[in-house]
Amino acid sequence: MKNCLQELQNEFILSIQELVEISRGFKQEIDTALSGKPSSLPIVSYALNLPNGEETGLFCVLDIGGTRARASLIELQGQGRYKILSQVTYGFRDPQRDYTLSAADLFDFQANLIAEVIENCNYVVNLGYTFSFPCKQNNLNHCQLLKWAKEIKTPGVEGQDVVKLLNLALQRNGLADKINLVVTINDTVATLLTSAYSDPNTDIGSIIATGHNSCCVQKLPDGKGKIINLECGNYTGIKSTRWDKQIDLNSQGPGEQLYEKMVSGQYLGELVRVICLDLYKKGLWLKITKTASWETPYSLESRHLASILHDNSYELEKTAGVLRENWGITTPGYDDLRLIKDVGELVVNRSAQLIAASFAGILVYIDPALQHEHTIAIDGSVYENMPGFAENLQKNLYQILNVPSGQISLRLCKDGSSIGTAIAAAMIAQTPAR
Repeated sequence: MKNCLQELQNEFILSIQELVEISRGFKQEIDTALSGKPSSLPIVSYALNLPNGEETGLFCVLDIGGTRARASLIELQGQGRYKILSQVTYGFRDPQRDYTLSAADLFDFQANLIAEVIENCNYVVNLGYTFSFPCKQNNLNHCQLLKWAKEIKTPGVEGQDVVKLLNLALQRNGLADKINLVVTINDTVATLLTSAYSDPNTDIGSIIATGHNSCCVQKLPDGKGKIINLECGNYTGIKSTRWDKQIDLNSQGPGEQLYEKMVSGQYLGELVRVICLDLYKKGLWLKITKTASWETPYSLESRHLASILHDNSYELEKTAGVLRENWGITTPGYDDLRLIKDVGELVVNRSAQLIAASFAGILVYIDPALQHEHTIAIDGSVYENMPGFAENLQKNLYQILNVPSGQISLRLCKDGSSIGTAIAAAMIAQTPAR
């Protein structure tokens, strides 16, 4: 068992020099994309300035991500303050249910969420739309879905303008005269705006959750900046293990979103399952008879992995509970429990290391001499809830860049995608007509 753990450590623990090289490659890929050359980063730019903290008003926000759909009614109060007046959330991740809908059903469902949160409003409400999948945007109210990610599969949407599809659903559901859709952005951009509403040093936004992506502020020659969405889940400049390749091969989109499949919550638990199943088949883990649930893809979710990593009990009772409830394994030995926790720690630590390397590449792009203070705004369940993740991310980032402590701040922006979209809607709605 010690030998197999050593092999895994060799595969998953990256040296600082390796991370420095990854960060340099990531920065080079940003430069390549912005020069108009072929790149694995399909960068999208947004004609948005940063907020000044004084944006005010009442806004509806519809936030569609890989785990859930959420509609909110948000009051921006100025001076960086806000209040969520009402909110309704619907989860997508019950493995016992099939959420495959038609395109019309999916957007009617979204329209109904909006109707629920604005039912007491007797005037037209400006809507901000967060759509967090790889898209092509020509302007802030056109958003063409390039491809689904995070194992979402609704047919009839890829290649379509989701803004148009939502507006059609609003018309079908009698909401066209109650809602004015003013802006559509990605959740990374929204998270950046949420932090910048009160912290002017914010120049990177990131989601570390079911999926992963980041955006940053691109400095222009006139001294101003615009926000660019990096779509970094598609980055290809990282060596993958044989287990990563297996997950990719069996995923919805083989060859796509390779970086996201190595770092995001949708895949971390699955990666641990695949590794442990491989060890089992080699006789290195669990002397038991296989069960059907043991073979089920994605039966170990990110939340289960978090429970395992939280387990500091003497006999690892919580870990035993996860194996029993998920896979029907009732008699694991302590060494078996210790190994799955060790595997989980390696997988999660590598995720933190790789994301730290991408942040380092972005920071060197923004500030080549690393002379300024920076705030990285982060939202997402993996960053917030996965034991050790935030600490490992920050530690590796500082080691890669070798900068003084405190120069780079990592800020959790809970509900950042919803709040930031309201801020974007305010910035657009309050912009004087020309």
